[in-house]
Amino acid sequence: DEPRVYYYLPVHFDDFTFGYAVLVRKLDCPYIMDNVAKQWLRYVNTALEMTRNRTKIFNNTITDVTTGLFNRHGMYSTVSELQKTIRKENEYLISQKLHPKKFSIIVIMIDMDGLKRINDTYGHKEGDFGINLISESLKQNSEGKDIAVRNGGDEFLFICSGEYSENEAEKLAEGKINAIEKCISEKSSSSGKPFSISASLGYSVSVLDEPLNLDELISIADAGMYENKKRKKAEKNGEHIPAFLISSITSSCNLHCAGCYSRQNHACSDEAPVDQLSGEEWNRIFDEADE
Repeated sequence: DEPRVYYYLPVHFDDFTFGYAVLVRKLDCPYIMDNVAKQWLRYVNTALEMTRNRTKIFNNTITDVTTGLFNRHGMYSTVSELQKTIRKENEYLISQKLHPKKFSIIVIMIDMDGLKRINDTYGHKEGDFGINLISESLKQNSEGKDIAVRNGGDEFLFICSGEYSENEAEKLAEGKINAIEKCISEKSSSSGKPFSISASLGYSVSVLDEPLNLDELISIADAGMYENKKRKKAEKNGEHIPAFLISSITSSCNLHCAGCYSRQNHACSDEAPVDQLSGEEWNRIFDEADE
């Protein structure tokens, strides 16, 4: 065979390698092919640089600068894409006369405790340390399609989805909350800071179907988080309000059961009953519940 010159040119973008390109020329036309190779490299480099800049700009619109987590725009965009993927998959299953899959979504609200106190006492740099500690705890507990979000300020969101029943989703949510709280506690204990870092959490669960009101799920999780925060403050003041619900259906009760939610919240007392429902009204409520 006639001798030839081969140009082996690797093609990669950031950490991703596409492969390599090979250009071949005869020995008697060096200058033309050299120029072709240089021009080709220049064009490819320009195209990849434009892609890199476009990717960087897009990532800046969906991620939080301080933590690297998704921001709210990134959250809505990612959940929307997830819904589209599930819808396409179910449309295919239906076309094959198969049952569509039912997915559940879990929204966990995380609110950092005492950020203002840390900022006022130790400075905003230490406040940012606390924010990043919580964000790292969320990243550490993310897997698969989990979405970790900085909702703004000292609030974070953690969204999980999968082919779960409601009971399975509830258990997964509780497991995630325990794991996140444990991770935050361990990181705080080993930080060497003169203050502790903790967070209050709440969650909501729904079927990941259309229409999905994500804002409503966030509001429900937010309410649960504030109940958690309220209970923590009460504990610090020596008042125990249990997480579980043991409540009386009357405003008057002469029992003093340990852990009674109703009495701890001053919803009932030993005094005369106030604004109680009649037996007929209670029966109607139970009938509606059965329906």
